[in-house]
Amino acid sequence: MSHFYAEIQGNKGVATRIGNTHSGIQGHIKSWNEGIHIKATYDDLSSENIYTISITKGSNGNDSRDITSIFKLINNKVIFTNPDIQILNELSEKRQVDKIC
Repeated sequence: MSHFYAEIQGNKGVATRIGNTHSGIQGHIKSWNEGIHIKATYDDLSSENIYTISITKGSNGNDSRDITSIFKLINNKVIFTNPDIQILNELSEKRQVDKIC
């Protein structure tokens, strides 16, 4: 049974994929020198979805990745789990921001 659903569109139309709690789902959108990799996984211990966004060096970078953000969604609110960006959680709470894009 699918737990995750992904959709992407290019010049040949829309493509979709599904993932379950064991497989997760991921995608990499890239140009020659830069890109973004997004991964969704399920944490069995906390019963929560975990999302990771990484900046990549694109097709030219041998798939090297710098993790930029790890977060989860609770009641449609973004909760960052990186220690380096804990300040964003505090700002989000102060400003009562529902989603940070």
